[in-house]
Amino acid sequence: MEQSRLVIRAYKIKRGDTVCSIAREFNISIISLLKVNQHKNPKQLTIGDTLAVPTEDSDSA
Repeated sequence: MEQSRLVIRAYKIKRGDTVCSIAREFNISIISLLKVNQHKNPKQLTIGDTLAVPTEDSDSA
């Protein structure tokens, strides 16, 4: 049986990144991305800052 668990990855913001483009890159919702980064203002992303990105990690059990 496969179980998935939530894993938080660090993502360093690059030139041209937006909340939408980052969410799309990791195939997650914008809401999920914003929930784990509540301390960040999505309108003030700075190149070099780090965002937490929730992803699912599947393990075979």
